[in-house]
Parts: sequence; structure tokens; C-alpha cells
Amino acid sequence: MAPVCNPVGEEEEADKRALTLSAKSSILERLVRALISEKLVDLSQFAKAGIVLSIQTSLCGRVTVSHPIYAHSGNPAEIKQICDPLEFLDELERAGIVRNDASWTLARNEIENSLNSLIQALEAEQSRSENLRSSFLHKCDLQTPFSSLVTALTEIGYGKHALAGFEQLVVDGHPLTPAGKVRTGMSSADAARYGPEFGSKFGLRFIAVAKDSVEAEDGTCNEISKFSRINPIQDTGIDAFNRALNNCYPDTVECLRMELIQMGRRPEDFVVVPVHPHQLDNAIPKLHAEALVRKTIIPLQSSLTAHPLMSYRTFAVKGRENKGLHIKTALEVQLTGAIRGISSASARNAPRMSRLLARIIAGDTDLQRTDSRGRELFIPERALAAVAFKESKRSLAAILRDDIENDMAEDEIALPVASLFARSPLTGNSILLDLVTELGTTASTWLRAMAEVCMPPCLIFLSRYGISLEPHPQNTVIILRKGWPSRMHVRDFGGARILPSRLAKHGLSIELDAATGLVITSSSEVEGTAILRAKLFYPLFGNNLAEVISTLAKENRALEEELWGVVRAVVRRTGLYLGTKEALEDVRALLENPWRRKCLLSMRLAGAVTDQRYVDGPNPLRVSPISPPSPSTFWNPAEQKMFQYLSENEPELCLLWQRQLPGARRSIEEDYQASLAREGIRDSVETIQGVKADWEQLKLELEDSATNLALSRVLVNLRGEQFSERAGATNREFLSVLLDLYSPSDITLELDDFDAEGHPTHPCRRTRLRFSPADSLAFAPDSGTIVSGKIVAVRRDQLVLSEPSFSDVLRRHYPFINDAASAALSRRGKKPDEFELVLVHPFQFETVLPQIYKSEINFGIIVPIPEVTIACRATSSTRTLVSTAPGIQGKRLSFKTAIDVQITSTCRTISHESVRNGPYVSALLTRLLSGEPRISCIAERASVAFSPETNCTASRQRGLSMLLRDDVADYIKPGEIIIGCAGLITKSPMSGKPLVVEVVNSLAQSDNHELTTRKFIDKYADLLLSAALPLLWRHGIALEAHLQNTLLVLDASRNPVRLLLRDFAGLRVNLDKLKESGEDITKIPCPKSRTMSADEEEIHCKFTHSVIFTNLCPVVDALSEMVSPSLLWEVIRARVMKVYEVFTTDLSKTDTSVENFANEHFRRLTSTPVLPQKALLTMRVLAKTSGGMDYYTMQSNPLYCGPK
Repeated sequence: MAPVCNPVGEEEEADKRALTLSAKSSILERLVRALISEKLVDLSQFAKAGIVLSIQTSLCGRVTVSHPIYAHSGNPAEIKQICDPLEFLDELERAGIVRNDASWTLARNEIENSLNSLIQALEAEQSRSENLRSSFLHKCDLQTPFSSLVTALTEIGYGKHALAGFEQLVVDGHPLTPAGKVRTGMSSADAARYGPEFGSKFGLRFIAVAKDSVEAEDGTCNEISKFSRINPIQDTGIDAFNRALNNCYPDTVECLRMELIQMGRRPEDFVVVPVHPHQLDNAIPKLHAEALVRKTIIPLQSSLTAHPLMSYRTFAVKGRENKGLHIKTALEVQLTGAIRGISSASARNAPRMSRLLARIIAGDTDLQRTDSRGRELFIPERALAAVAFKESKRSLAAILRDDIENDMAEDEIALPVASLFARSPLTGNSILLDLVTELGTTASTWLRAMAEVCMPPCLIFLSRYGISLEPHPQNTVIILRKGWPSRMHVRDFGGARILPSRLAKHGLSIELDAATGLVITSSSEVEGTAILRAKLFYPLFGNNLAEVISTLAKENRALEEELWGVVRAVVRRTGLYLGTKEALEDVRALLENPWRRKCLLSMRLAGAVTDQRYVDGPNPLRVSPISPPSPSTFWNPAEQKMFQYLSENEPELCLLWQRQLPGARRSIEEDYQASLAREGIRDSVETIQGVKADWEQLKLELEDSATNLALSRVLVNLRGEQFSERAGATNREFLSVLLDLYSPSDITLELDDFDAEGHPTHPCRRTRLRFSPADSLAFAPDSGTIVSGKIVAVRRDQLVLSEPSFSDVLRRHYPFINDAASAALSRRGKKPDEFELVLVHPFQFETVLPQIYKSEINFGIIVPIPEVTIACRATSSTRTLVSTAPGIQGKRLSFKTAIDVQITSTCRTISHESVRNGPYVSALLTRLLSGEPRISCIAERASVAFSPETNCTASRQRGLSMLLRDDVADYIKPGEIIIGCAGLITKSPMSGKPLVVEVVNSLAQSDNHELTTRKFIDKYADLLLSAALPLLWRHGIALEAHLQNTLLVLDASRNPVRLLLRDFAGLRVNLDKLKESGEDITKIPCPKSRTMSADEEEIHCKFTHSVIFTNLCPVVDALSEMVSPSLLWEVIRARVMKVYEVFTTDLSKTDTSVENFANEHFRRLTSTPVLPQKALLTMRVLAKTSGGMDYYTMQSNPLYCGPK
């Protein structure tokens, strides 16, 4: 009889053969990769053995087998193709490359086990994918493959954040070892029942363990919180364990109690320990038969529905209100290279590590950073409690971890990095490629976002605290918001390492079981540091980021180089930001030294688990400097210095900078020529107004300005490109995108960061003399970087302090900073109550303090405390810093610091008079403007002025002074937006137009654009002039209300509603007028300061320059593409007249002096053809000989409408 045709069976067999071949190919490639990367076999040995293989090696040394492998066994005519890793091992053994000994036999068995497990997993993956596609493909939008997958996972029961669903999509196992799918000790049937890649879900059982037979550790006791300082709960580990279970699963806990009662047992005498069902069925009866008989341990029937995560022995278990825990259990099964039990020591270590990290984070503002909705950017595992059976070596224990999904926003998705490399069951592509495709972004932009989320906190822990977390792809959970990495969770600290010497610098220590190897005990600091670095560098860079880049680049060498360039840039900027000796050395080692690759196969051959072995490998972050161009291209030292630094450290940036340099030179030259014409002076004239001019110094400043302007444009353009890609649809306005991503305070800072051009008319607009190129990248706002504010303690008798003092205000907001500084002083043998804290700019801390305060530092009068820092963002002024993390009152603080750097035209230290007058002036202005609710002054709350007993020079006084201000976000209501007025003329990365144009367009919509523009400028001028003119006319106060010192508040519809004023050091006050207005001028701390002794002409000049020429003029110019400037100035003139009418109408008949002064100023403002504007170029060339006098030049008055 002819055989019956069974096409279905044949198709299934063909599918199975294809999956088997795929599994063999995958394991074979991993075997070759391990042999070559770990230097177990040299390529020449393959050739001698008649093995022909073609490989590609990535920049980080990741080996890929390019073509089939062939072997000819000494006879080239008898060539066979090798597809099976076991057959490949046979060939290696035949050739004598590997030995037929116990270690290789064990390795062979593990590889065979791994192969069989992978075949089974691939079969399950195919079946699950077919089922998912049949159910959901008709609902999916192929334009959004990642979002469609999230929807599918959510609908089949993985929850709205889909973490467990993504965990269970990981099928292939560890990519760097052929034993990546080992499951020794678990049958194929049990694997299908319990393995995450099979989409399993089952009941997690419990064993009741006699309380006196349990060791327990509390992960929450004594935990320091930035809100409550000390957690009031003081429990035993058992209490904490029971409380965590009961909080999440009260019904199940009650069932477990009833089971014990029904057995005649007292529930309070036992601890119920979650146990893996495979462990309960297999290991527990064998290992703990005696305890079972004694009823020291009692298996219970009640269970919790659990999804196994990719580690096999950790479960996501949801409970009340869909909140839950991740429960790590012991599993007597070898997975990859180790049996996955939990020893008592490991159970103790996890909560202790969590407590240590929580304590560190509670005192470190870098690690407290949050997103726009107040959620932490970095979230380490929180092991709430752990228990272990004392009689068990490692087989009966559990660790309860907080589930990261408990505190996620509705629009966030969590997934382990390892799942990014998994195949989507809907498309068959890697999930990462589907995600990047859906976003419509580039690989570089997405990788940068991930790197900026993942790398800084890990490097902070490494360099600052001597803690290497182990953020490999399985331990790293990325939280995506709209597809972009926004936050990071690191879990499982069993592979972490701690260098006690670095931790001790912060007065911290931890007791961990020495047998677990977490604490580095090397007698050599050099060796200990090398171990510490390797434990972070390999998991994060050699594994995690290397696999991301491998997936994104898809063997495209050019793209791979570009992606590693992205990583290099983030590493280098993080090192510059941290700035400490340890950080710079760590980063240098990461960028320049050979990478230490973990030898997973070698460790298996040696039977090593915790004794880790490494081998040197290529470093993809190492770069060769760019060859310099022809000598004629670079003609000044500033450019040469910038080129040398960028070519050696930031080669990608260097090429972009070179392209921008000619345009920057032209811009500065045009500004220079315009200034000469405006001020009526000739280039290189020997004297101006009888004062000797210093043109050589000006030349240096202009060269520096052009050099930095080119860099600023590069940085802002890059950030603009990245921002536009992240924003998605290009028809959205800049502010709407900012609102999606940032808090109100951060929006203001982001707009500062997008200002590449600086001062609108000053040719020295980007001068930063004394800043090195590295300093510009580390500290300038256009870099968009975090700045590490440094804490210095100064003896109180050397300071002039405000009331309250800076330390007082700081303690109200960041008490842990005060506490850390006090502890640091005590460690140095100092009495904290004799010192006051000062926040110092990091440039000043590293460069200036050791030079000009050397004597005070040597004698302990000034005590730098480098281990205590406040993470900040720089405002447009560079030297004013805003804390990134809110304090315990939910507010940020703003610190105006001294930096001995010439920015634009002035060295940005702070005079005693400015510091001492600051809080008084801000309070005065607030009171004087209290009748105008649309105007607010940013309060200056505290000040510090250095006043040394000896050598009390101006530079030494000015270099260690500071002012503390409120954050601008404290002055707005929900739904409002603050824009630094300088941001109005900043170009939007969305449209390329000034931001104010986008704002007006959003207001206009379908209305008349000219009318809307006129309304906008009228409202803006009304706010500005309603603040500035009455203060001038009634009180003789001329605000320095230029764009940088004013902030505009917009309502939700983008209408201007209020104006904020800040930084009053540059205003001018006529004391006679102020006294005449009824103010007690004897209360002014420094009445003889330059700002307080202005005559009527000086305050007139200050007003016209600041308000008219450097505020209203640039805004009108920015709007000129929409409406003729002359029409806008008509609107502003009308507004001036209305303010004048209201002011004079409200005057009493006795205010004759005020009225006369107002009349005269109004006349000059509106009826004279010219007004005074600062002669900025003249001031620069005469600065040295004139003592910094202000010079003015007369310019056309835009408010004048009479005959010319």
C-alpha cells in the first residue's frame, strides 16, 4: 500500500528541522565567540586543524560567524560543513585544540543541555508567536509594531506596563556563552511548565517554617528618607517580611493562617516562605526530609498566581489594587553557570544592600533627580525583607522586592534590556528595531537617550561611593515613556562589588558576609580599584550597551562607530561633571584601557562561580586624535587649544566645530564692526575720550568669543536635532513638547540651554576667559549638562552672613546636605558649629580655591568638602546654579556663585556690596511692587560674604561669596509656563524661528497674525513697563531689566500674564529719590555701593539701555518677520503713554517732585530722537584703565515719532 501523504506532519517536521538548525547555529556561534574572545583558541589553530571559518569582530570584540564553518580533517577533498556545536567540539578535540578531560566533558554536557533547551524554547516561541499573531495581527498597526506588541501583551494578562510579558519573550539566553540555556536539574516537561519563555503562569506555593529556625533581614529599618529623615518603623526582619506579604496579599496570608490553625499550629510561631513549585516537589523532600517529619517546615496548599521572570526563580506576583512584589526564590537547578539557590548570607545581603543604597540616595541630590512628574530617574532594587531556613545551605529562602510597576505612570512601559534583543512575536524583528522604527528616529538618538539614563548613576556609584552595580541586560530594566528611555531600574545586587575605602570617605560602611565576595578585600588599592571597575565596565558597557549597539548597527561598521561615539561622549561628559580625581581616573580607564571581558566559558571549565575571571579585549571607546588641518586654518591660540582638546577627546564634535568656526568668526567680526560704527570709534585708536585703549586684550576676548560661539552652535544644533527627533511630529510648537517632557523649572533651564548666541549685540558674547574647552563642555549652559555644586565650610568669624544664613535656609530644604557636611567636618577633626557652609561653583572649587585661599585651607579656616555636593543645572548666566532635585519642602533652590572667569565682559565674582544688599533689595522691591500683582521679584533669601582677617583684597573677598534665591517655579500657578525673556529670541528647534514667533502663532491660530502680534507686544510691554517705570519715577530705582534678568509667565493659552524680575546686582538707585519716597535708607547694608549712589542721569541711562535696547528691541526684532517694527514700536509707545497717564493720575498734589521727575523722564523717553545705550566695546577696551566705568553712546530712539 502506498504511504499516506501527511503534508501537515511534513510541514511540522520541516519546521522542527529549521528550528533545530537555528538553535545549533546560535549555540555554535556563541561557542566560537567564547573560544576566540576568551583567548582559549587562536585563529591560527583553527587553520592548522583544517577548520575554515569566517568571522567578523565588532569594535568591542564581539565575534560573529559570517559564513558556514567547514572542516576537511587533513584532506581538503573531503570537506564537510559543521552546523552542530557538539560536532565542532569533536573536531577541536580531534585536532588536540581541546582536551578530553573532566572540565571539557562537563562543558560539552552543558552545551548539549543548552542546545536541547534552546530547541525546546524556540519551538515554544514559534507556537506562542503563531497564537498571538492569529489573535492580534488583525488589530495591529504595522506602522506601530512596538505599541501593537504592548497592546497585545496587555490584553493577554500581563498588565498595563507589560514587564512580565517582555520578560517572557526572552528566549535565546545569554548571548556570550554557549551554555546560555543550561537547565541542569530540570526536565523538559518541568521547563515547559515553569519556564518563562513558555509563557507560563502558575501557583507559587508556601512552606511554613518555624520562626526560631529562620534567619531574616529587614530591608526598610533605619532607612533614611529625604522626606521623613528616619523611617519610624523599627522591626525585626520577620516582622518586615510578614508585613510586606500581608500588605500585598492579605487574603492569601489569611488562608495560610487558617491552614496552620486547621493543622493545630499557631500561625504566630511560623513564617510562611514562598517556594518555587519545582523546588517544593523535588529538592525540599530530598534535602529536608527530617525537617518535614519534625514539622519544622510544613508545606501549605494556598498559592499566589505568579509569572516567572527571565531569571526563572523570580516571580512577578500581583496583589491588592494590582500592586505586588517580585519574589525571588531558591531553585536547585543550574541555570547558565550556577545553581540558583539562595544562601543565608545572600538573603541577608540583599536587604542590607538596599538599605545602603537608599541611605546614599537620600543624601545625594544627583541620585534624587526626578522626571517632570516627580518620579525618580534612577531606582535601585528595594529588597523589603528576606528570610532563610537556618538548616538549609541554599534551598529554602526568599527575598521580597518591591515591584517597579507599583510606581509607574499610566503611559510608561517597563522592560529588561535583554528583551530589546528578543524577537517580536508579531513581526519577527528584534523588539528594539521595531521600537526605533516606530519612533521614526535614528539609532544614535535613541541610544543617547538610553545612555544618558543608564550611565551617570552607575558611574556616580562607582566613582563617588566605590559601588559597582551589575547592570547587565537581565538586571537593567528600562522604563520607556512614549518609546523613549526615561528612567532606569537596577535589580539583583548579588554580583555587585564594594570598595570600602571609597565608601568610607562618606562615613559609610556595610557588613556583608565575606563568603559572598561583594566586599573587595584586596590589600592593594590599585588591585581593588581594577576589580571594582571591571565589575561595572563589563556588565554595563561590554555586555549591556554592546548588545544594544550590536542590535542597532546590524554589522554596519560605520554605524557601530557612530554609536560608540555617542557612548563615548556621554561617558566623557559624566566624568567632567563628577570632576573628582577618582571619577576622572575611572573614566580615563574606561576610555583608554583595554576592556576586561568576563570569561564565562573559562569560568565553567575551572568550575568557578563567584571567582570571576577576565581577559583583555578591544576598547571601542578609544579614539585616535584627528590630524590637524593646515596651519593657515588656525591662526590664534584659542582655536588651537579648542582643536587640540576636541580632536583628542571628542573627535565627532571636533569635525562639527571646524565646520561652524568660519561662520562664528564672521558673526563676531560683524558684531565688532557694528559696535565700532554704533559707538563711533575707530579700530585700534590709541585713546578714547582721553583714556588709553587696550586693543590687544580685546583681540584675545574676540578670538575666545568666536571659538566658543562655534562650539555653542554645535552643541545647541545637536541638542536641537535630538529634541526634534524625540518630539516626533514636526508641526508641534516647542513649548508644547517641552511641557510633555519637563517640569516648569526645567523648561526655563532648557530654554537657557538652547541659547547658542548669547548677548544679542555684544561682540564678546561668548567670551569665557579662563575656561578650558573641557570647562566649557562641563559648565556652560549650552552643553545641557548637570553641574556639581561643591560644599565648602568656612569659619564663621571670617564671614559676613545674612539672617537667616545660607546654612539655615539649606537645612530647611536639604537637611541631609548639612548633616553630611557636619559629619565630614567631624571626620576631619573640626567642630561643625564653628563653620558656615558655602556652595561653590566646581570651577572655583577646583581651580581658584587652591590658589588664592591656600593659606586658609592649610590652617583649616576654609575646609573644602568634595564628597558633599548638590546636583545643579546652570542658568544662562553660567554661574547661577539651580538644584536639580527638590528638597524636603518640594522646592528647588537657586545659587548665584562666584566664578573667576570673564564671561562676556566681566569677571563673574560677586562683590561684598552685592551680596550684602541682595536680600534687602529683593525684599524692598517686593514691597514696592506689592500693588502690582502681575509683577513678582525672585526673592534672595540668604547671602554669604567672605571677609578674611588678613590679606583682605577685593579678589579674595569676591571669590568666595554667594547669594541664595528662590527657584522661579515657586512663582507660577498650575498650567502656567515660565520663559526667561532671553528665550523669546532663541530659535526653536521645531520651526527654526524665534520662540516668540511660535508663541504668537499659537495665539493667532486662524486670527489675524498682525493683530495678534500687536496684542502680544502690548501685553509684554505693559508688564515690563508697569514694573520699571513707576519704580524709576517714584523711587529713583532703575531696574537692570534686560532679557536675562526678566522672565515671562504665560497662561495655558500662551497669553502673557505676569513678569518675574531677578538678579538686582546691576540696578541703580538714586538714594535721594528713594529717601524722598519715604524709605529709610539707613537700613541699606551697603549704602555706598556703586548701585546705591546713582545720579539722575545714570538711572536714566541704566533704564534705557536695559529696558529699551536690551529687552524690548531684541523682542521687536524677533517679531519683525510678522509685523513691521515701526508698527510694534507704535504699540509700545502707546503703552508708555498709558502707564504715564495712570501714574500721574494717581499722584497726589503734594507729589510735585515725583511728578516733575516723571514728566522729565517721560519727555526724554518719548520726545527726544536719541537715547543712551551702553557702549559695550568702548567699555571693554577702556576697562583696565577706567576701573570698569560705564560708557554710553547715543542711539536712535525707537519710541520717538517726531521730526528726525
